[in-house]
Amino acid sequence: MKSFKYCTIRKKTYISDMGKSWQHLHELVQNLSPAEKGYFKKHWNGFSENTAPKSLEVFDLLVRMKTFNESKIKTSFAGSASALKSLRTHLYKQILRSLRLFNQDTDLGFTLREYLDYIEILRKKGLHEQSIPFLNKGKTLSFDMNMHPYQVLFLIQQKQFLNQYPETDKTIIAQQISKNIIAASDLIVNREVIKLAHVKSIYWNNVFVPLRDEEVVTESNKLLVTLLAIDESTIEDYSERNLLYAALSNIYLLHGNIKQAIVFQQKSVVLMEAMDVRKINKILSYVSALYNLASLFIYLKDFKQVDLQIQKIKKVELSFKTEIQFVESVTCCLEAQLLQHNNSKFSEKKLVTIENTMGEDQPIPNLYYDTKFALLSYCIKNKQYKAALERSHDLVTTKYMHSQISFHVHVRLLHILVHYKNNNMQLLPFLIRSTYRFMLKQELNYQIEKSLLRFFRKILTKINRTEILTLFQQLLNEIIAIAENPAEARVMLIYFNYSGWLESELKDN
Repeated sequence: MKSFKYCTIRKKTYISDMGKSWQHLHELVQNLSPAEKGYFKKHWNGFSENTAPKSLEVFDLLVRMKTFNESKIKTSFAGSASALKSLRTHLYKQILRSLRLFNQDTDLGFTLREYLDYIEILRKKGLHEQSIPFLNKGKTLSFDMNMHPYQVLFLIQQKQFLNQYPETDKTIIAQQISKNIIAASDLIVNREVIKLAHVKSIYWNNVFVPLRDEEVVTESNKLLVTLLAIDESTIEDYSERNLLYAALSNIYLLHGNIKQAIVFQQKSVVLMEAMDVRKINKILSYVSALYNLASLFIYLKDFKQVDLQIQKIKKVELSFKTEIQFVESVTCCLEAQLLQHNNSKFSEKKLVTIENTMGEDQPIPNLYYDTKFALLSYCIKNKQYKAALERSHDLVTTKYMHSQISFHVHVRLLHILVHYKNNNMQLLPFLIRSTYRFMLKQELNYQIEKSLLRFFRKILTKINRTEILTLFQQLLNEIIAIAENPAEARVMLIYFNYSGWLESELKDN
């Protein structure tokens, strides 16, 4: 998100900042569920009767205002800039407080933090006996749910009550508390080790796929051995075990071992399905796990399994706008990838339905552009080159940087291909140079991609049909030879089936 621009005059700086803050309040209001809006009004009327009328008018205006309009807010409510700022700040805080109360019974983290607050308040007032029930509840919940950071916090609070125990028991109790704190802290450290492995595995998949870097091959293999040596049965913490499964799945995916990647991704899904993901605030994590599993099945062309995961995603109970947007993005992406990879006939209706559903909001940019790329590939595969041209142009001109750098190379290559098939030959030299410079700048030394660029360079000099078909055959032979390397072959699984397209072109001619 862009930060607001500071102005040279102090008054202007204040106004610019104020406008951004109004926008934040509008975004917050627009993301409230109907139940949260109703609860907020009840909460406000119960605790803020003196200021409720004007504040609720602002709230209702922001609810109705689907598109942010700061000037409409200012003209609707007369008053000084200072008064409006106070009103805005107060309203924002009250909404957050209302949300905290609304969610405290559905999110264990909210409940535990509330208990910690109660303990602190009561202890400072000297009401130690009243604090103890909250301390015991918090400890029990945090230990039962293996929430180690909260275990440490409640154990530290327990230390504050040592003076309430008999003198003869203090040392023993203090030693036990310290022992428990150290044990919980060790589990936190172990989790961070696994978490670092998970972060590395994501980084490698984003930057080094297809895997051609020998140093990454060696390091990832060593990390794989380390992770496989961990006895997962000793890991009681849900998050730690899930991260372990995810890291293992990612590393197997990095090396192109899809079947083993599926094994560990399924373990993540089974783990989540055994828990109340809503209670531990992991709805989106569960949907992500199903999406990752479906994506792996796409590699194997097991489309029945892909559809099964999509149906499971659609059945997930959602409460918030962000959850709905995420699920829509995930579903659109998977349905687009199904069109991209299966052999069904071209359907304009399916194409438009997916595009209309995902809209233009881009709540999850990577998914948004993955979906657009899949639909572009779908158009090209079915020789809908005019439909492909508009979609490739949108992808080429975006300023968003995908987490996978190689994504942008293949966007450019398909853009060249589409212009070639639309007979826009005069644009090809510029597009080829631009793509080459991009690859050079990013140090992307890819074999299949370089072969494609050479092909388009050569084809510019050919006007004889026989010579052009010869070039097609030569490129096909070259790609088939390169694809004997599994890492290179994955290009056509991840991005576009170039050899399939070449075979189709040769067959048609």
